[in-house]
Amino acid sequence: MVDQASGFEGKTRHRYDLALLSPTSATRGTGVSAARILRKSQLAGRVSMQLDDAQVTNKEVKNWQGVHLLHFDASSCSQRVRILLNEKNIAWESHHVDLRKRQHVTPWFLSINPRGVVPVLVHDGVVHVESNDIMERVDKLPSEQAPFFPEHADARATVKEELAFQSSLRLGTRALTVKFMAPQAMYLKNRKVLEAYRKNGLPDLSRDMEIAWWQSAADNGLSPETLIQSFAAHRDALRRLEDRLQNREWLHGDRISVLDIAWFTTIHRLKVLRYDLSRHPYLLSYYQHLLLRPAFREEMQIKGPLKIIVPAYRLYKRMTGRQLEDIVVQS
Repeated sequence: MVDQASGFEGKTRHRYDLALLSPTSATRGTGVSAARILRKSQLAGRVSMQLDDAQVTNKEVKNWQGVHLLHFDASSCSQRVRILLNEKNIAWESHHVDLRKRQHVTPWFLSINPRGVVPVLVHDGVVHVESNDIMERVDKLPSEQAPFFPEHADARATVKEELAFQSSLRLGTRALTVKFMAPQAMYLKNRKVLEAYRKNGLPDLSRDMEIAWWQSAADNGLSPETLIQSFAAHRDALRRLEDRLQNREWLHGDRISVLDIAWFTTIHRLKVLRYDLSRHPYLLSYYQHLLLRPAFREEMQIKGPLKIIVPAYRLYKRMTGRQLEDIVVQS
C-alpha cells in the first residue's frame, strides 16, 4: 500500500427519528425537509455503486490506474473495505481524506464523489461508492484468496440482504459515536462547513440527506430518546448475532465472508464506545477470534489525535456517569 496525498494533506423496519433521518423534522436553513428527501430516496430506489462520467468532474482520478482507495482512518465503512483489500492481498494506493479537517466537503473531493462520503474506490479511473458495493467490486478483483461473497446466486442474495440490514444501523452508530467517542465539537459541522458541503459539488440527493442529518444534529442536538433507540437497535442486533454464533464459527457458511467483516467494524466501534461485550459471550469470543487475523487487528489501532482524545474522553464520561452503558438503565 502506498499513501498518497492527492490534493490533501497527508429490510428492516425503523422508527425514523434523528438517528435515522427523521421525516418529521425539517432541516433549518437547507430549504428542504428531511421528509421530502427521504421520500425521494425511497422513490429513487437503490443507488448505483459506479458513478457515471458526468458525476465525476475530476479529470485527475480518471487517469488513475490500479486500485486506489479514498478513506478515513476512523471511518467504520472505510475499515471494512481496507480489511477486505488486505485479506485478499490486493495491492492498493491510499488517499487519506481527513474528515476531522473537513476535507470531504472540499471541491476536490466532491469532484470525485458528489455524495461527499468515504470510502471511494477508484479502479482504473472508474469511481465506485457505497462501502457494501465497493466490497463486492473488490471481491471480483484478481486474487489468490477465496471469494468473500458466496458464488451461488441465492446465497449471495441472502448475504447482500443481511449486509443491508447491518447498514441500516449506520446512522444510529453515527449518533452513538458523536455522543460518546470524543467531544462533539470534533464531529458536528458548523454553518460554514455545512454551506461548503452544500455548495462545493454537483447537486446530489445522497449528499442532501447527509447535510440534513448534520444540520439537524447541529440545530437540535442528539436527544436522549435518539440515543436510547440507537443503543437498543444495536443491542438487539448483537443478540441476534449471539444466537447465531452459538453453533457456528462464521456468520454465513463455513468460512469467513463479507458479513464477518461488516459486523466486525460495528462490534469494534461499540467496544471502543465501551459497550460491554461480555453480555454476549459467543459474540465476544467470535470478535477475539477475528482479531487473530492481521487485517482485522490492524483496524484496532486508534490513530492521530483520537489516540489521546478517545481514552481521555472515555475517562471523563465514566467519572461523570455519562458513558454509553449508563443509558442501558433507560432502555
